[in-house]
Amino acid sequence: MSLSNLEKPDLIRWLMDSIDPDTMCLPLDDERKIQITPRVVQLAMGTPLCGKDISIPSGNVLRLVHDSIMQEPMVPSKSRIAAKHLIEALKSQADDPEVVRLFFMVMMSKLLLPTTDFYVLKSDVWVASDLERVASIDWSKVVFEAIRDGLLAVNCGSGGEGAPMYGDLPLRSIDTMLCHQTQRQWGRPSV
Repeated sequence: MSLSNLEKPDLIRWLMDSIDPDTMCLPLDDERKIQITPRVVQLAMGTPLCGKDISIPSGNVLRLVHDSIMQEPMVPSKSRIAAKHLIEALKSQADDPEVVRLFFMVMMSKLLLPTTDFYVLKSDVWVASDLERVASIDWSKVVFEAIRDGLLAVNCGSGGEGAPMYGDLPLRSIDTMLCHQTQRQWGRPSV
């Protein structure tokens, strides 16, 4: 990327000239300064905040969290959690601050990481059960990795059943090439 490719190259040049490289501070006057941190740059430029990846724990942990969510009064008592039931709970419990977790369960299941399953996955329940965990995740990376993995599964013939079809995205041809490269290098599809 060159300076001319940026949206506001004049602003970037001014910042480069004004910021003290030793302290990474932008002086406003003799007494006041603004410290430039990676977070400030990411917020100003609109880039993702580089959160964590989702690392799903073992099945026992998932089952324990799922079962504890099932015990909450706002969740309909069934053996599995359906998105439809969570949406009904969202509508009836709109004033409850804990309902945000249910919203993230539905959002992950239907929008961010959609599946063809009628029920909310236990991994989605686990992620949404802790709002600090939800806030720390780099969602743009997670979504694009899910798209890539789904396309690789379909293109490489490793099943892909149950994986959502994202249509003929521009990524499809790239992932087809990646699939064949990884098969040649390691003998099986891998990302």
